[in-house]
Amino acid sequence: MKIRFTLLNCLLFSSLIGQSPQKNNGTIAVDSRIERVTVFLQGAQIQRTADLNLKAGMSSLVFEDISPYLQDNSIQFSAAEELTILSINYQAKKEQNIPQEEELKKIRLANKVLSDSLNYFKTLVDILKEEERFLKEHAPKEDKSKAYDFEAYQSTSDYYSDKIRRLKLETYTINQEIKKINERLHDNRAKMRQLTGAKKEIPNRITIKVMTKKDLATAIKLSYLTKRASWKATYDIKAKDISQPIQLLYKAKLKQQTGEDWENALLTFSNANPDQKNVISELNPYYINVGLPANANLYRNNASYQENTLTGRVLDADSGEPLIGASVFIKGTNVGTVTDVNGCYTLNSPLLKNGTIVVSYTGFSTKEVAVQNSSRIDIPIEEGVALDEVVVTGYGRISNSNRQSKSKEAKPERTGPPTTINQKQTTVEFQLDVPYSIPSDGEENIIELAAYEVPTSYQYESVPKLEEIAYLSAEVTEWYKYNLLSGSANLYFENTFIGKSEIDISTLSDTLSLSLGRDRNVQIKRERNRIYQKKNLVGSKKTESRDYSIIIRNNKSVPVNIIVFDQIPVSTNKEIEIEDVAYAKNAKLDKDKGLLRWEIALGAQEEQALFVRYKVKYPKSKYVFVE
Repeated sequence: MKIRFTLLNCLLFSSLIGQSPQKNNGTIAVDSRIERVTVFLQGAQIQRTADLNLKAGMSSLVFEDISPYLQDNSIQFSAAEELTILSINYQAKKEQNIPQEEELKKIRLANKVLSDSLNYFKTLVDILKEEERFLKEHAPKEDKSKAYDFEAYQSTSDYYSDKIRRLKLETYTINQEIKKINERLHDNRAKMRQLTGAKKEIPNRITIKVMTKKDLATAIKLSYLTKRASWKATYDIKAKDISQPIQLLYKAKLKQQTGEDWENALLTFSNANPDQKNVISELNPYYINVGLPANANLYRNNASYQENTLTGRVLDADSGEPLIGASVFIKGTNVGTVTDVNGCYTLNSPLLKNGTIVVSYTGFSTKEVAVQNSSRIDIPIEEGVALDEVVVTGYGRISNSNRQSKSKEAKPERTGPPTTINQKQTTVEFQLDVPYSIPSDGEENIIELAAYEVPTSYQYESVPKLEEIAYLSAEVTEWYKYNLLSGSANLYFENTFIGKSEIDISTLSDTLSLSLGRDRNVQIKRERNRIYQKKNLVGSKKTESRDYSIIIRNNKSVPVNIIVFDQIPVSTNKEIEIEDVAYAKNAKLDKDKGLLRWEIALGAQEEQALFVRYKVKYPKSKYVFVE
């Protein structure tokens, strides 16, 4: 829960001071360890634990080497009821920056010398290019009006050739020096970025003042929300053959640069986002006028209505660093953009006129800024979000009795680490029951969360008119049972990697369809039968007949279901008639589009033939292309 100081706290504190004089005002360096980490889609809640033996009186508990990216308003502390919390103080360690500053000064000086040298060599290259151009313009040319002196011409030509050759070699040598200087400048800039980053990533300190009326042995917990940690879903989807269910391996792709190594910590992956707003949006009046965008009247205060452009940067209010990927929107509209790698944004819309822009970024408070006819606004935003909105309240298995399902739920296979899946009202958590060690290096860590055996129906489809290929897809119904998130998927069929796919739950219907690619063991052949290739020229009209055969063969050792598509032409001209349409039985015909659809069940090693026939009649004076 959040720490709140009320009048009752103050009275309790006063009574404790009066009843038990201060016996210990010492500072205790708490040797805590990271026990649990709940990783959200953006951010992570870290829980530290320690065992303490406290003397009666007041003590200052100091937690060192805390993440420099924590949100100070998210700090929570819990202990025995006999312990009274007096204050919580969060501060950064004092930085020892003299060696770094000296190193930075040396690099800046070296860069100045290198830049001067670079400009000097570039000037030399320009001079050499001008000299080469002059020589080429004044190179000797044969003059037919004069007697030809071969030796003089040869001597002059050799001179110019030798001169240009030397200029080329000299230019090449200088360009090599320029290349080396650019490489050194690149390396120096990388060193400067590293030194600057190291300067800012100083571990922080949390000091908690507590009081107890008697000597107390207690377990304590400290938790806080930190940035620079995230996870996203990824999957391995494996189909051994079409007679068996799909194996769905649910994985987390985890990255963390919190400044703290998570050593043997129990991990929980939550699909919650602490920075996501929890209040429903409010609709503004929907005004429409001639020639203006919807809602334009909300921001228009004068008759001269023209497009405005607003630029600027979104910055971290504390460090001044640019924020990449921050959202910048015009309030009350869906007109917006995101910041680039330099934190810059550009908005161009008439709605900017006397309007308001809304800036949001993960881990930071949302900020509104009035435009007020400005053309550039740099926007510093501060860290925010209260932790009590997303506190994980339990780690036990939570039943989900309200779930409606007609079939038995798939159970996770224990091929991966033991995992407890907690289904809450609005979120899902995957709690790993074995500890993991995740260093703060920003590298991707793939962690298996669950394994499901998913009941699957397999379906082949083919459009032989376009491709004589059978494509296999796997269809999963009631996919919501598996708590899927949008993410990438690796597809395997018959123990072979066949490619990648994407699962986008925002666009899914009741059935999740996964393409497993081509299957050469189901053969398709479509041919035209020449005996029906007739042109009838009797009367005032021509008649052309077409007949196609489609052969489907299943070379697999198991039965397959396949959908075959074909078509007959559809006339859009009353002078063109489609006659004597015939096709293999059990086809479904969409008359408006002329599409034919067969659903065929083929046994192992079985073959089936289909056909399509039709005639096209049109005036002799017209040209109609009939396939």
